Amino acid sequence: MIVAPVFAQERNKTVTGVITDEQKLPLPGVSIAINGSGNGTQSDLDGKFKIQAATGDQLVFSFIGLENKTITVGNTTELHIVLQSSSIGLKDVVVTALGITKNKKNLTYSTQAVEVKDLTKARELNVANSLSGKVAGIEITRGSSGLGGSTRVTLRGDRSISGNNQALFVIDGVPLDNSGGGGTTSSGGREYGDGISSVNPEDIESINVLKGASATALYGSRAANGAVIITTKKGASKKGLGINYSFGSQLDMPNLMQDYQNEYGQGNNGLYNRSSEQGWGPKLDGRQVATWSNAPEDAGKTYAFVANPDNIKNFYSPGTSFVNSLALNGGNETTQGYFSYTNTNAKGIVDNNTLLRNNFNVRLNSKFGQRISLDTKVTYLNEVIDNRQTTGGDFLNVNRQILRMPSNISLEDAQKYSYVNSAGSIRQNYWNPGTNGGQNPYWGKNNYTPVDERNRIIGFAALNYKIIPELNFTIRTGMDRHTDDVEIKIHTDTYTVAPKGNYVIEHRDIMELNHDFLFNFDKRINDFSITANAGGGVQKNKATTLITNNGGLVIENLFTTGNAVAGTFSRALSEREKQSLYATTDLGYKDFMTLSLTARNDWSSTLPKENNSYFFGSAGLNVILTEAFKLPSFISFAKIRGSIAQTGNDAPPYILSQTYTSGVGVPPSGLFVFRDGLLPIDGLKPEITTSQEAGIDLRVLDNRIGVEFTWFNGNSKNQLVQLTMPAASGWGAQYINAGNVQNKGIEFTVNGKIIKTNDLKWDLTVNYAETKNKVIEISPTLNEFVLGSDFMNTVKVIKGKPYGELYTRGFVRDASGNIIVDANGLPTTTSAQSVYVGNTRPKWTGSVMNKVAYKDFYLSFLVSARIGGVVSSYTNANNYGDGLAAETLEGRGGFVVDGVFADGTKNNKSITAEQYWTKLGGRNAPTGEVFTYSATNVRLREVVLGWDVPKSFFSKTPIQSANLSFSGRNLFFIKNNAKGFDPEVLAGNANSSVGLESFAPPVSRSFGVNLNLSF
Repeated sequence: MIVAPVFAQERNKTVTGVITDEQKLPLPGVSIAINGSGNGTQSDLDGKFKIQAATGDQLVFSFIGLENKTITVGNTTELHIVLQSSSIGLKDVVVTALGITKNKKNLTYSTQAVEVKDLTKARELNVANSLSGKVAGIEITRGSSGLGGSTRVTLRGDRSISGNNQALFVIDGVPLDNSGGGGTTSSGGREYGDGISSVNPEDIESINVLKGASATALYGSRAANGAVIITTKKGASKKGLGINYSFGSQLDMPNLMQDYQNEYGQGNNGLYNRSSEQGWGPKLDGRQVATWSNAPEDAGKTYAFVANPDNIKNFYSPGTSFVNSLALNGGNETTQGYFSYTNTNAKGIVDNNTLLRNNFNVRLNSKFGQRISLDTKVTYLNEVIDNRQTTGGDFLNVNRQILRMPSNISLEDAQKYSYVNSAGSIRQNYWNPGTNGGQNPYWGKNNYTPVDERNRIIGFAALNYKIIPELNFTIRTGMDRHTDDVEIKIHTDTYTVAPKGNYVIEHRDIMELNHDFLFNFDKRINDFSITANAGGGVQKNKATTLITNNGGLVIENLFTTGNAVAGTFSRALSEREKQSLYATTDLGYKDFMTLSLTARNDWSSTLPKENNSYFFGSAGLNVILTEAFKLPSFISFAKIRGSIAQTGNDAPPYILSQTYTSGVGVPPSGLFVFRDGLLPIDGLKPEITTSQEAGIDLRVLDNRIGVEFTWFNGNSKNQLVQLTMPAASGWGAQYINAGNVQNKGIEFTVNGKIIKTNDLKWDLTVNYAETKNKVIEISPTLNEFVLGSDFMNTVKVIKGKPYGELYTRGFVRDASGNIIVDANGLPTTTSAQSVYVGNTRPKWTGSVMNKVAYKDFYLSFLVSARIGGVVSSYTNANNYGDGLAAETLEGRGGFVVDGVFADGTKNNKSITAEQYWTKLGGRNAPTGEVFTYSATNVRLREVVLGWDVPKSFFSKTPIQSANLSFSGRNLFFIKNNAKGFDPEVLAGNANSSVGLESFAPPVSRSFGVNLNLSF
């Protein structure tokens, strides 16, 4: 009579708690069962749970991909459970669209997480570069502007004919403006750095890559190219204050892959010419020749005509970067805070190209009673870059100047880059004064001095109210705003670009505001579960650009806006707004089947009233086979999934109505107004991308081996294509709705625990992706569209072909493919860029990551591959035409081109290497067929060697943990078919830049050391 009530009372004890993963993210959907009984429950969206249990009962916490954990109930009734990664090392709680957290096992589409610990052990100044090789289907190329340069990130190929093809970056639910400007072809230009380069890797908690339209449908048009979801760190409830300090240092060693000749010097036809920019002169035999210097004090001097083989090597110097980061976190049950400060100080391989970056980050999480919580964050960045390099064939690109310098000119002499003439003016000292395109490299380095300063604030505030246990409401506002202030000084006598010097001031103010609300509902009813979200938002964008350009300097080298020869001032404004309503629901049955539905409607200010509303959505089904059926015991987990989705896209601002530009002319002219050349478009419709996806996820041998396979197919229709109008029409261009681009392919990832013992572990990850792209249609009247063209190449979109076809000048051949030579024995070439040389996109990409750990030591290395596609080198075209490349040594005494005359007879006319290469190379009309190569490359991209210092080393100190690691990036090519350059470093980051190399700086091997201390 006494025992029974006591027993009942013990059984009625309420045990509550919260469940998180190793990154402190809450784990919804964790199964909590009382061992040996049928009683159990699941954690909610916040990772919280409640269960009735007795003292002595064993609670078993289980979650797919994480290690089970068993806790014996004692006197404590509030638990904090941390589940560790299982054998397969999966992150099975992922942050999806709009910041919604979901179980990966229930997703109907493909996602892939990135191990964030690697980001700070093998650092990159631009965190996007750290994603290379770590996600199946991601393609990353970088620009060539030095420190702070932009990176191009695409997922599953290019979709838009003339629009943006890059993935969207989202930080804590706030979309990031990732525009960066820059060159679009080999001609190059000036860029301003993208948005993702501003993100501090020290603050990142998790990165999840959403690849397809199904995954990103709730983000709408801007995520049609996929999304990279970044979650940053927050404070934790803990005793005392947590302190983390990290230090990182990196050395970037220029890797000179181009071979130059050092046997012949300045001149032509074997004769010395002191003003020549080419290396077709006499042998470098030590004879005395007249100096190239134009300084009055050097008149009549001579110097030894010898080679300086280390000119390029010594012009560049090792780049360095030093990163110091301090983070504080702590709090109690109601309020938690996180603060971090990171200082980055870097010097490029051109030693006056420097970067100073300061990141400040504050995040507070507070609870007000049982129902209300508030999450706020502010991140501030200040970044100053001195002497950001221009790219490609731009005349101010210092790499262009040093790579074209003849070997007989020493760096020591070239450093005397200026002199004072008889009039007392400073003039450039260059071997060919006033040339179109040439500069003394030291003049360009020291007398073109841009300073870029960026101030950026990213922040949000999110208020959550729990209406009932199953329903909560969140309202959030987020902002991303940055201002760029650029001051450019160009000294007088900078040839072609600014013979009278120039002074330019630029100011850009770019802001995006997002206001949204979201209802979250989560309920389980017997065998069924429902998770639903519904909300809406307003997105506002505003960009203002102000440019003051002196148009030359009246007083030489006096850099003020009042000292203008033909000063101009311009102001550009762009505004747009988008309003949205959206909903999503996941319907589950018996934990083995999930039906996911999403719907979104956007109203865009850039579309005409009759078409400014557009609806799209997605549907997906996921079946966990191991829960639905009894499968062989070696299969730990298996699921199949499929989905179909649509996303819409609006238009750029101001293409619906006629626009005008006003300005002030050079005195005595006054204000003028002219009509812009863009013909307004009638009946503009939103672009629509429709995609299908199917896949299987399989884990075998107690989760030791896992495979994820995905097939995808997508079509982007109603694209906005800008067409050039005939001159007689009076208009320059017009947008039309047209185009249909298809991307289909496969992706798979294999994870394996090759060895798993107490002391030794070996993890292996293999990524593979293949995308087949086809342009189904451009427009009813257009079968090809030019993405971009320059002196050597034209990049096209052609109906029936893959995106990014490369055309250039090539050899004229007969029906048998023989090169036709002219009467002098020189090869004949096409006058137009009409010869097809290949597609600029890869056929497939892949990587292999190995991680080996022995006790407290670990080693990881990443090998990545980009197979297929072509890349052309404008650098090689110039260096071969100038006689500077090592290959131009062959045939200087004469040779016969393997070809035929127009009548078909075999060529027997001897020519010189100079005749051959000046015909095919050079700057203005090179034969690109000769300088186009396979872009296939396989490289050792990353190596990390680390040591988790045992606690016994600092047991009597405040240090809680310590880690020391050494890293290397881009260490060497296993295979590189490009001749003398890295095919992934391009002239810019536009759609038309892929496959075009042009006077890029040498690629660097990076060696780093990192120390992390926790207190």
